[in-house]
Amino acid sequence: MTLLAAGAFSTARAEDKLPPGDQHADWLKRPTSNDLMAVWPHNASKTGSGGKATISCKISTRGLLTDCVVVSESPAGAGFGAAAVAISSQFQMKPEIRGGQPVESSVRIPINFPPFSLPSGPVETHPVLPVAMLLAAPSYAQVAAAYPAKAREKAVGGRVSMTCDVGHAGQVKGCVTLTEEPGWLGFGAAARSLAPDFLAPATLGDGTSTRDAVLQISVTFVTDMLKPDAVPVIGKPVWIAAPTGAQFSAAMPKGGVAVGTIRVTLDCAIIAGGHVSDCKVASENPPDKGFGASALAVAPYVQVSVWTPEGLPTVGARLRAPFRYEFGPPPPPPAPKP
Repeated sequence: MTLLAAGAFSTARAEDKLPPGDQHADWLKRPTSNDLMAVWPHNASKTGSGGKATISCKISTRGLLTDCVVVSESPAGAGFGAAAVAISSQFQMKPEIRGGQPVESSVRIPINFPPFSLPSGPVETHPVLPVAMLLAAPSYAQVAAAYPAKAREKAVGGRVSMTCDVGHAGQVKGCVTLTEEPGWLGFGAAARSLAPDFLAPATLGDGTSTRDAVLQISVTFVTDMLKPDAVPVIGKPVWIAAPTGAQFSAAMPKGGVAVGTIRVTLDCAIIAGGHVSDCKVASENPPDKGFGASALAVAPYVQVSVWTPEGLPTVGARLRAPFRYEFGPPPPPPAPKP
């Protein structure tokens, strides 16, 4: 079984000449064949069928892949695109360096899922749930409290990938460490100790039980967690819910019709379930048009994932939520009747 990863980055080309100290993004770790099997599409795994997919991802300043989307998959609709996105959490990279500082960049990754021969006898497979489906997860404070003592003393960060089983009521159990970086400071045990604080849904939208499903969870320990007054770093949470058009309309400022684009950013605390509270207007452009208050009115309808693809908690941190209002010119008055 092979894994193919692109050698050409959209923001880094081999022929580019970089100043001293700068570097292109580069690979540190790629998933193993066993990692691929854990995310193999359910129907294809029952027949040994293979496929291919290409995903496009951003590379964070910590070398983690985020915002991955499917560019192509073959056969279409067989689930290999979603599997490729699921496996992206197993990649680790050196971030791109510009001006001596890590910067975000991007990459396209083709992944090959080759056909395989099934063993004789029945084959037991289990669906893989995305972490965005989690109903509950450890808070920022809980992850900080689990920071391993040896790593705390050395002020070293780490990252763990683990696979877990889902119980009959959605509880997360039986976690096994897949990768642990670095591997000698206790990050694997610390990540597994957090398993009881994760909760998956007991059923899917169609009523199917999630019992015996698989969760692949990344846990990232950042050194900012060791600073009591530091602003929590949460990466980029997945948006679960946003206000509807009707909810926006109901909260629209009274008065004249605006024309053009109005932008509001709210600063909110993320609470249990990924909901927000304690929201404040961080910016409003143009100001004094009442749209800051409008955004505050619809903030209760915002919900984000309780865990990010980067492996960071969101509950206990703050979120900057952008809102944009687009208004065209009012329609012309009706023509006078002849």
